[in-house]
Amino acid sequence: MYTEFCTGCGLCISQKKAQWEKDKNGFLNAVSNDKAFHSFCDNVCPAGGMQCRELEKGTVWGRNTGVYLSHSTDESIWFEASSGGVLTSLCLFLLDNQMVDGIIQTKMDPDNPIGTKTSLSRTREEILDCCGSRYSASAPLWDINDYLNGDETYAFVGKPCDVTALRNFAKIDERVSDHIKYMFSFFCAGAPSEQANIQLLDKMGCGKEGCVYLRYRGDGWPGYATAIDRHGVTFQLDYRSAWRDTLGRDIRKMCRFCLDGIGEMADISCGDAWYLGEDNKPLFSEAAGRNVVFCRTQCGKDLFFMASEAGYLTKSDYPEFEKELPLYQSYQYERRTTMGTTILALKVMGKRYPKYSAELLKSYGKRVGLKHKISRFKGTIERITKKKL
Repeated sequence: MYTEFCTGCGLCISQKKAQWEKDKNGFLNAVSNDKAFHSFCDNVCPAGGMQCRELEKGTVWGRNTGVYLSHSTDESIWFEASSGGVLTSLCLFLLDNQMVDGIIQTKMDPDNPIGTKTSLSRTREEILDCCGSRYSASAPLWDINDYLNGDETYAFVGKPCDVTALRNFAKIDERVSDHIKYMFSFFCAGAPSEQANIQLLDKMGCGKEGCVYLRYRGDGWPGYATAIDRHGVTFQLDYRSAWRDTLGRDIRKMCRFCLDGIGEMADISCGDAWYLGEDNKPLFSEAAGRNVVFCRTQCGKDLFFMASEAGYLTKSDYPEFEKELPLYQSYQYERRTTMGTTILALKVMGKRYPKYSAELLKSYGKRVGLKHKISRFKGTIERITKKKL
């Protein structure tokens, strides 16, 4: 089960509980027949349902100590970032004020532009080098042991599933709390495969073999997917064509059944606060970016307030988030409120499924009507029958 629903975070690999195995789409999955692997994953893996013990029942957008709209006050960061640049600015604030020794984050692999590399940022330049979304697989916990010894402290930036695994790991290894002082995340709709990235480059006209640089978003909001080949020629594709029509069609299996794409286990998580059109649907025309910021813990809220008071970020209250987020973050809302129905369909069809709390799923499902649930159930059954799931 854990191999089938692997998130690819690399934590079990770091603890020598499993080995990597690459599948046909290019995803690295943890594989092992050892009982120790399954026991370890029972305690830390998002697919094991451990995070359900922490998630707040009935609250679709998760636990919070405050919800705000924000963006970086540094215009260059604001423009370069995927949306508002909040996480980049928080990381800079931590380093500038010597609150941590470094930031553990992900950036483009210089030897493989459609790949990723875990980076330890100690300077402004290194943080800015990691600015922007990476719509490809990453394993930021693969080398986590490198940061859990010695005297240094860090902030960690990762996908919601990475943060969940790390937060769960902290319960069985006290080194995590000693060395990782802050955990940041972002709204995530899934990690696209290597094959999806190759298709993206082909659609852009660049091609993988000639590509030396690939940026998925930023330099505007949402910005364009931008590739540069070895001759210095630039290729671009708009956000919808890059994500919706290409990358988003081939993501990890676990991503389709993820209960926490909103980073509820982080100290702070950020998403795109898209503007709405007259039809109450999100506008993806170029604009000045803004983040919806969820402070999930008190230390996260304290940090966010300190950074805004120091002039790194803007901060405005967002009392309308419960009303507006289902409109411009509809995928996150739909996935969470109908997950109980989706899991039921998997059970009926004799398929494996992540071990989520039935009580928790039921509490989220109260937000949608029976007619919608039946439609979702039928749709899931159909996709399973057609071997699309």
